[in-house]
Amino acid sequence: MDFAALHDWNLDSRQAVALQRELARQVRLMPTVSESPATVAGVDVSYEKHGDHFFAAVIVLDFASLTVIDQAWADGRVDFPYIPGLLSFRELPILLAAFRDRKSVV
Repeated sequence: MDFAALHDWNLDSRQAVALQRELARQVRLMPTVSESPATVAGVDVSYEKHGDHFFAAVIVLDFASLTVIDQAWADGRVDFPYIPGLLSFRELPILLAAFRDRKSVV
C-alpha cells in the first residue's frame, strides 16, 4: 500500500506529545457514509514482554461475506518506550511496515 510519510518517527516523548497535540488540532469529524463498505481490515501488534521485538499483522475481509481477501505481516525491533497516551509512536511504525511491505501470507 502506498501512502505518504506521516512524520519522522525518531522522536523523544516530549516531541511526540507536541506532535500529537499539533495533529489533534487538524482532526475534522465528519458523518460516516450510509453505504456499507466493500472491505474491512483488522490490525494488531504484539511483542515479547519487556522486549523490543514486535510483530504486526493485517487482515482484509470482504465485508458482505467476511471472506479473507488478503493478509500481511511485518516484524522488527522497536525502540520507543511504553508511555500511556503515546502507544501509536511505539506500535504504528511496525504496523505501517506491514501495510507498506506486504509480506503476504495468502
